[in-house]
Amino acid sequence: MINILKFIVLYLYKTIINNPWKLIFTAITITSFTFADTFSDSKRTLVISDSLNLNHTYQYVYQDVNGGDIEYKIHNSDKPLKVSDGKIELLKYNDINIVVWVIFGISLLISVILNVLAITNSDVDSEWDWNESFDYALEWFTKTYKEGDEYYYYAFGKLLEKSRRHDDGTSSVGSLRKLKKRPNYEPVEKKRDRLIENILK
Repeated sequence: MINILKFIVLYLYKTIINNPWKLIFTAITITSFTFADTFSDSKRTLVISDSLNLNHTYQYVYQDVNGGDIEYKIHNSDKPLKVSDGKIELLKYNDINIVVWVIFGISLLISVILNVLAITNSDVDSEWDWNESFDYALEWFTKTYKEGDEYYYYAFGKLLEKSRRHDDGTSSVGSLRKLKKRPNYEPVEKKRDRLIENILK
């Protein structure tokens, strides 16, 4: 179980190293979507001095303090507003939500473009390199055993490669599905020790 967790960590590490920009913009997209519309609307209080109804347009004269001076301005509305204690409470959509939505839209567009390039383009720099990440993690658990004149490379009980040269290494496996298709392998000494242990039980 520990080895599996280590493998996952190594796999994710290599994936992050190979795809920093894709992951950054994907993270920004998810984060901005999560926080969009979560900022409360800003509230503005108008002190009403008078109100008028002209041709179904409701006009409210309110006081606005500017530099210590009181100015009278008009707020128009197509429907009547509730005046409480000579005041009107107006709710305005929070500008921060607008900024977050803009960030979401831009990051989503960039993420889509990067992922489309990764799928359709054969350029190594634009691919996700899942296979390379898998092989990188698998390499940490690959062991070598010599039988006769041949070297056997194996990991997680599967034979990866056999070669007459010790420095040949292994060919790409690339995925868990392909690893499962590899033949089972256990070094002769380990198999012998296991059989003896079972006999002595």
